[in-house]
Amino acid sequence: MNLRQKTPKAGSESPWSEDKLLEVLSPSRKTDLEVEKRLSKLGAEYAALFVIDPEKMQAAKNSILRLFIKNGLKGTLVTIGMPGQKILSQLKEANTPTESLSIIDASPANENGKTDKHITVLEEQEDLSILFSEVEKKISEKNSNGFLVFDSLNALLIYNEAKGVEKFFHTLVSKLQGLGIKTIILAIDSKKGENTLKTIGNFCDSVEKL
Repeated sequence: MNLRQKTPKAGSESPWSEDKLLEVLSPSRKTDLEVEKRLSKLGAEYAALFVIDPEKMQAAKNSILRLFIKNGLKGTLVTIGMPGQKILSQLKEANTPTESLSIIDASPANENGKTDKHITVLEEQEDLSILFSEVEKKISEKNSNGFLVFDSLNALLIYNEAKGVEKFFHTLVSKLQGLGIKTIILAIDSKKGENTLKTIGNFCDSVEKL
């Protein structure tokens, strides 16, 4: 019996092609690789809208944060849908250091009884001027202005009119230009709010679908 490995015929697919490799990876690792691929092409400074399948949203957000932190960046996460304490717990469970992450927590379920020096709690989700002021404060701090992740556009639309949200992001993206900050706006891929997604996508350097 010939035990030598046969040489693949010319034109045949390599057993370790990218597609084959993705087939054997866990869903979370697949998301990590896909996110890393998208971010690597965006350059040193950008504002990008990531439109994500609902089932991938949580994994994609954590992948983005882990990648930024792994690359030595300090930055800010704005969370509307999930309490900041829960996000910190998830990152710590994944062995991701969180000392370089500041969180602006505008979620309705924020845990006011618990305090953390990395979390700024906002009570009024419908007051975009207060939210903008807090974001502006964070991006002006040298120790937290390497990246900005906004989670999520859809959650903000629950509490605010579309035109107000569009104006918020137009002003924010304009403010970020030239500051060297990597900015990710997360949005769930959904028919609801589709026109707002398109409008805000026009303000960004790139729109990525996951």
